[in-house]
Amino acid sequence: VPMSKKYQRSDWRKRPLEHGQIDYAALDVRYLESLREILRDDLERMGRIDEAISDFERVERADHSMRPFDPDDYFRITGARALDGTRRRILRDLFVLRDRISSEEDRAPYRVCSDATLLALATTPPQDVRDVGKVPGVSDRVFSRHARTIVEIVEAAAAAGDLPPPPPPPPREHAPLDETERALFDALRDWR
Repeated sequence: VPMSKKYQRSDWRKRPLEHGQIDYAALDVRYLESLREILRDDLERMGRIDEAISDFERVERADHSMRPFDPDDYFRITGARALDGTRRRILRDLFVLRDRISSEEDRAPYRVCSDATLLALATTPPQDVRDVGKVPGVSDRVFSRHARTIVEIVEAAAAAGDLPPPPPPPPREHAPLDETERALFDALRDWR
């Protein structure tokens, strides 16, 4: 059954929902039970049902809580590492502003402003409110509500000076493997 992806990233908060959105949502779940049966039969036929159940149980046990916002995550934006210290500070402060707006408006951060737009604002910092509107990706909504704040953040960041890059994340800690686990790990690595 072909499905249009048109509504995949549409704004599902707007009411009333469009007829196309309702159709998309209904079609999105309509075949789940049938698919479950088909997939279960396939897994049983291949002798992999126990493996699948084990994976399902692992997913159920996993911690799915959201990671708290970290201002240093701005450094994950593609292009952030190439910025000088002042532009890095601008990017970080705009990243924090976007998160605040996202929380206040109950909108996903990418719906407020894309990473590419944040990077463009930091790379060529706007000198005044008019300059904010010239940056590709700045929506009318962001411009009308937040252009003045963006300019103030740019000015404050420029005055504060260079921001060093955040420290690298600590290495992941792994419990040491016992002899049996080490042997299995080595065998799997050799097999791969």
